[in-house]
Amino acid sequence: MYTRILTHWMKAKNAGASFPVFFRKKGWTNVLIYGAGTLGELLYEEIHNDVTVVAVVDRAADLRCLAPYDVPIVSPEKVGSFGEADVIVVTPYFSLGEIVSALRKYTQTPIVSIVDIISEMKSDQVSGHLLASLDADTPTDCPANRAPNDVCADLSELLTQASAQLHAFPRPTAKAVKNPTQWEMFSASANMMIRWPESEKYRVFCLLCSDIERWTTEYYRCLTAEDVVIKYENGIYVYGDIRNEFVNYLNGYRYIPARERGTYKKTLHLVGNCQCRGAYVDDVHAISNILQTKLNATRDFGVRCYALGVENLETLLSVLNKADLKSGDVVVTIMDSNFLPKLPNFNTCKWPNIFFHDLQRAFDRPHGMGEVFLDNLHVCHRGYALAADFIYSAVFERVDSSDGNIFARLSRDKSAELHNSEPLSLKTVTTQTIPHLAEYVKFLKANKVSDEGKVGAVVMNCNPFTLGHMYLAERAAEQVDRLYIFVVEEDKSLFPFADRIELVKRGVAHLKNVTVLRSGQCIISTVTFPGYFKKEDRPDVSIDAAYDVRMFASEIAPILNISVRFAGSEPFDPVTSFYNDTMRDILPSYGVDFVEIKRLEMSGCPVSASNVRALLQDGKLGEVRGLVPESTYEYLEKRGRTIGTAHS
Repeated sequence: MYTRILTHWMKAKNAGASFPVFFRKKGWTNVLIYGAGTLGELLYEEIHNDVTVVAVVDRAADLRCLAPYDVPIVSPEKVGSFGEADVIVVTPYFSLGEIVSALRKYTQTPIVSIVDIISEMKSDQVSGHLLASLDADTPTDCPANRAPNDVCADLSELLTQASAQLHAFPRPTAKAVKNPTQWEMFSASANMMIRWPESEKYRVFCLLCSDIERWTTEYYRCLTAEDVVIKYENGIYVYGDIRNEFVNYLNGYRYIPARERGTYKKTLHLVGNCQCRGAYVDDVHAISNILQTKLNATRDFGVRCYALGVENLETLLSVLNKADLKSGDVVVTIMDSNFLPKLPNFNTCKWPNIFFHDLQRAFDRPHGMGEVFLDNLHVCHRGYALAADFIYSAVFERVDSSDGNIFARLSRDKSAELHNSEPLSLKTVTTQTIPHLAEYVKFLKANKVSDEGKVGAVVMNCNPFTLGHMYLAERAAEQVDRLYIFVVEEDKSLFPFADRIELVKRGVAHLKNVTVLRSGQCIISTVTFPGYFKKEDRPDVSIDAAYDVRMFASEIAPILNISVRFAGSEPFDPVTSFYNDTMRDILPSYGVDFVEIKRLEMSGCPVSASNVRALLQDGKLGEVRGLVPESTYEYLEKRGRTIGTAHS
């Protein structure tokens, strides 16, 4: 959308329009710019020689050091101190209603969107789309000023008249994910990719979307097509038609390939923000098409996805007043959570035809979908699949079929249980997903050697145990009083667990301060780190390692008094290398140090289990002898078989 706004800006400029001329025409001589991003910078550069820019307003003012500005950069809380300003120009184009609502707490200065200014410059006539009147005081019934509960009352009345239902979901964000991965922590800090260089956006799409069979550079271009006509009307971003091989908006609606029949008895109206319309995915992977596919198999509902940027309940009410709601229809909306009643009010039953569901909980880790966020606010195709499953379950699967009413209300107690419960904590998730955790805790306590001195840990798969593993164990043991070596118990490797742990015990028998333990399901298992066992097939899941690391730090380390975890450097395997980076970032916050030890090298090449397996596969058992302890070589010689592909 950033590029589309620039395109319309340039078209207006080429037609002779000018921001300074427009501002003088409006009588705006003292201006506040909201948003210190790229559009704010460009606007400042264009007008500051002709108009007095009093200040730039940005929520992250204290974190910014922006050279282009010779004026103060202040937070929204300080905007009221600039009473001489004629207008506030808002340059961000997402969450506009949220921005207006926040500013209204501190100032009554007229507010206008840069999108409206460009639109008016292009048409050279008053558009009537300004968010605040420029000739009068801001009306008290401005949509941004109405409380969500008041709007819900009007929505409920409208839905009652139509015998329809509304299901509202807060927009999931990477910033709010429980137990986030390292990528999600980056996504949350990077916010929206619209400010990123094109090369960075393309790199992110390649990383997270290249598993789609149709992926090509042209496919990427279609997903990020910039030739959509956008108008801002009555607080709503309206998307014009777009037609290409993968993304299509037609007559104000998102095209839905799975909408196979011409008529359906009932309609699911999908109205909301960019996640509702399916930003950054093709028609097939949009949330509307996924829901339609599910409904085709189970119910006589047709999905209509409005190609609108509805960002608050007031604009949703405006859209639904014009929609053709019929008896039994369902409205599903996704929008920023600050425009929805807070969670404690979800089940007061004030509105019997409005339901609220916490979609954010579906994105908490672990969920097994790999990485789903493109940036803090937008998701890739896997994120839409995750959201669609949750929405379908919330809307359609909690049913009472005794009277044929698929929308029968849950009991008040059950409803409160569903919606008022806190999001799952790491400990709760662990207890639910690892059924043998209590048993493993007992095992650790029974094998605990001592609390005295410094205690360290190493986790090894040892497929098979090599001199490189022995070197790591020896260097780690030198730095602590007690070293625990956890051997990955999952039998997903070529050599079975029983053989691997026995080889480790033999290989470190000379180290008297070392204890060898099985890892159970709690350390690098298919529960805590499934991507480790799929790294050849699914490279995108390689960065979903945070849950495993937090599991170790919060559940394992305290029992054994572990204060440091060691790992060998990883020059070859990107999954293991990223796992090391994840430990380096997360462990210190739990009071556990991370120490990376450089791999043992022979003839300038790091010793690795994968090299050993490759030699065995080629039948070069003799060359293996110099890479493994004698106990491992005796085992391999006795086993007498070639080796296929396996994890290191």
